Amino acid sequence: MTPLAMVQEWRKGCSCSSKERPEECLECTRALIDALEPALKKQLAEAQATLARAARLFEEALPKFNWGASALDANAIQLLNEVPGEVRAALKACTLCGGEGHTAPNCPWAKEGGA
Repeated sequence: MTPLAMVQEWRKGCSCSSKERPEECLECTRALIDALEPALKKQLAEAQATLARAARLFEEALPKFNWGASALDANAIQLLNEVPGEVRAALKACTLCGGEGHTAPNCPWAKEGGA
């Protein structure tokens, strides 16, 4: 479950609180915070790893497209094959909910009043 999907679920409230005031239930609010931290850390780590690979692509592979440079080595070819897909996947993820297959303007989470 994505972090914003967790928040959306929390906003529904529980038997201890109303939908309008989910923060009234301290147990659910603490559980949300405890669940958000590792989920956000995971998303950040994935984004940082993709950016690090993109930086390697820029430093190791792209300069070799110079006519005077040597042919591409196996490492550069691997980067050229893998990194663009990783970057595309990161860019296609919705910035609101982290879900794939849609972007922020057509996010179902936002349409349901989560944003």
